[in-house]
Amino acid sequence: MSSINLPDWTGPAWLADLAEAVAGCALTTAGTIGTIEVLPNRIERLAAARQAIAKLPPDDRWAQIANWFLAAPAERMISPYSTVKVSTYVQQRIKANTKLQEAVLASPDDALARARFGVRLLTDSTAPNASVQADAETLFATLLAPGNSEVWQARVKVLEALKRTVEADVARQNAASLAATAK
Repeated sequence: MSSINLPDWTGPAWLADLAEAVAGCALTTAGTIGTIEVLPNRIERLAAARQAIAKLPPDDRWAQIANWFLAAPAERMISPYSTVKVSTYVQQRIKANTKLQEAVLASPDDALARARFGVRLLTDSTAPNASVQADAETLFATLLAPGNSEVWQARVKVLEALKRTVEADVARQNAASLAATAK
């Protein structure tokens, strides 16, 4: 039987510290049974891990992953080695009106992505719960951005498709009022 040579996946020492700091706990051994210890100094450990990572060379692949992970969500790239920000990617998907589910997954609080995804569910999906999900997506979008006319217009489309005319009329009035105010 031949053996397979696997790559060395051993990470740097600071990686375990970062994982424990983010989780707020550490695995310990008590005899033969592993236990979890809650870390009282989580914030300090996270700060120390950030400082250690900041000192690493910019071409260190592990440091690139850690910096991506630690980046603020609004500033994060779509992957550790990408040059495209999540916000840019989501706006591209909205503008193209394609891959809207990916846009929602990348930025769950983007109201317009959710609204358009809801409308897309009604037109493109044959799933039995597509109308329920479309309703939920557009409703949530109106909660995220109650002052966005386009979000309300998407809500109107879904409510009309669901034959909920009274609610659709109210949503239409909201959309029209917001559009008039924006002019």
